[in-house]
Amino acid sequence: MSDSGGSVDVLVVGGGPAGSCAAGLLARSGVSVALVEGKKFPREHIGESLLAMSMPYLRDLGVAEIIEAGDFVRKPGAVFRWGGRKEEMRLGMPRPGYAFQVSRDKFDELLLNQAEKAGVRVLRETWAKRLHFDAGGRVDGVVVQEGTSVRHLAASYVVDASGLFQFVPKALGLPVADDGHTRAAVCAYFSGADRAGGPSRDDIITEAAENSWLWFIPLSDDLTSVGMVTDADLVEHRNPQASLDAAIGETELVRRLLSDAAVARRGRLLRYTNHVVDAPLWDRGYVLVGDSAMFVDPLFSTGVHGALMSASHAAGALVAVLAGEIADDVAARWYDDEMRRHYHRVDETVQVLYGVHPGRGEFWRRRDLSAVDRDDAAAICRHLGAVGAKFFLKAQDNEELWLPEALADQMTDFRVDISVAQTPDSAVPRLADEVTRRDSLVFRKGLVSPGLVLEHQRNRTVRPAYEHGSFMAELIGAVDGRATVGEIVEKLGAGSSERALCVSAIGTLHTAGLLTVG
Repeated sequence: MSDSGGSVDVLVVGGGPAGSCAAGLLARSGVSVALVEGKKFPREHIGESLLAMSMPYLRDLGVAEIIEAGDFVRKPGAVFRWGGRKEEMRLGMPRPGYAFQVSRDKFDELLLNQAEKAGVRVLRETWAKRLHFDAGGRVDGVVVQEGTSVRHLAASYVVDASGLFQFVPKALGLPVADDGHTRAAVCAYFSGADRAGGPSRDDIITEAAENSWLWFIPLSDDLTSVGMVTDADLVEHRNPQASLDAAIGETELVRRLLSDAAVARRGRLLRYTNHVVDAPLWDRGYVLVGDSAMFVDPLFSTGVHGALMSASHAAGALVAVLAGEIADDVAARWYDDEMRRHYHRVDETVQVLYGVHPGRGEFWRRRDLSAVDRDDAAAICRHLGAVGAKFFLKAQDNEELWLPEALADQMTDFRVDISVAQTPDSAVPRLADEVTRRDSLVFRKGLVSPGLVLEHQRNRTVRPAYEHGSFMAELIGAVDGRATVGEIVEKLGAGSSERALCVSAIGTLHTAGLLTVG
């Protein structure tokens, strides 16, 4: 085995969205980066529907404009046919108001090429074989193989973006917690499928069937990705296309749109679990990003977003650590907490949507929440948070789904309608009950820096974070339960425009349930 002939700051394992994003952002910040990818690109991959909240990450990578100018399908929203109702529930995209449906072979190769243009040393068709350790047991690189050549690539940090292969967790024997259900996804491609009418023409469609749910993703005028998700024991493993065809036959909208379509590529089977590594996600020289760290059911198309989000947070923190601005252990704790918060929020959202479906098939009975008790409902809501609770309550108000009484009661307690409000100068703001103010790291525009957060102990409201030295951080720091709004304004030396911001900010935090005003 030969040595690489030089060390890099960060070695990334895996060239999917998480790996390309982390490597590209690090290189753009002046960090020396190498990336190894075993497979030959372009290669097929499921998970073709992006989210609007991923667009800022794509802009940071310098690919948003390329995507918008290319032949990817613009996605204005999502259509759900769920529960016992025949009506469709349509969700529009939040800011910027759209996302894209992408063929992953083209999309992933675009991200990888962009990382290389940013200065990443990309080693294609090079497999990570095993971790390399220093004398103290810290990861200091990876042994890789390209053809018959085996060598050690040294690095200060190894970022594992190997996806469901989970290179580092397997190498270290890290425990992985899962939800107990082994699921199966069957993905096929159809040509000549019809499109939904009106504004939903290019939406992703999600429709429940007797023992599964299906996705319908327009990838071009002619090509459509269609797949199903069910439990592994409920699918025909020897003939996954037959299981998919049967599920399509149980739907109304998807079946109609495919009535004159032809199979362009038969269904292929993928087995998976909802899981999260039950060990530090950043520790002893390694960082886990994307599916290597955690995988959440694809119901809300969060896979690529989770990859980009985790990679961006990891890259921002690594830049600060390598520059000596933040201690490694501080960054590690913050990153672990942020990623687990994301996992549990998405996972509980999926479980609730499954659990309120009135289907009688085995897939739905295994997830039924109709008998959920108050304590379990409260635990669910703590992970969902105020935003998730508001989403489900709105759907129930619109008669798009039905919530069990215990869950609806708890969600009502969590719902927050935030508005801008003015606060009198004589009012005295203080932290609301169960709200704490603590130092933390803050992720802003790709950078990670020290700051503070306001946090409700039961996650019953939003969780704002502010950089130290910012006007809002100073404002929150001045709230002590004794000073009036006028005194806080004077203490901050606020001018007329900042005074207006101060007054409205306190009022907004009050309506959010983070401050009380007396």
